[in-house]
Amino acid sequence: MRPISGPKAVVPAPCSVAIRSTCAGVGTSSHLAGEYFFKVIAGIDAEHVPFQGGAPALTAVLSNNVDVLSTSMPPVVPHVKKGSLKVLGISSLARGFREFEERSWVGFFAPAKTPAEVVARLNSEINQALALPEIRERFANLGMDPHPGTAAQFADYVRKEVAKWAAVVKTTGIAQVQ
Repeated sequence: MRPISGPKAVVPAPCSVAIRSTCAGVGTSSHLAGEYFFKVIAGIDAEHVPFQGGAPALTAVLSNNVDVLSTSMPPVVPHVKKGSLKVLGISSLARGFREFEERSWVGFFAPAKTPAEVVARLNSEINQALALPEIRERFANLGMDPHPGTAAQFADYVRKEVAKWAAVVKTTGIAQVQ
């Protein structure tokens, strides 16, 4: 996918139609990324239509009840391949909107008091699994990119993600969910 030139390549200005966007749930990274894109990057006050889960949100877009879905790649890949969904952009610094990156990720967590040797063993096993060609191929087919590393590197990444999303919530004015 070629990098798009900016938000106006997706939503031309002036936008004379109301845009209705959705995601997998209020407070998810997809919700925050969608709000940030429309309000901050594109300068458009799109209406967020909340759903409880990705399946109902995806169904709403496929049935033309909502205009735009902000989501991770795995649930939409089959629909994109089939031609029932059009990719508008990827919130990636390298491949999409250069102003913002929302990278869905899956991580493994253990209770805080898990012994260090157990954490090291689990981390090693996870990294070995992520290195397997069949696992990498399966992830690639789902639009996922595994990033093996140490538990400390992942903990640092999580801290940075928490700070990034806290700033997005503050910037967009999204009410915090308690």
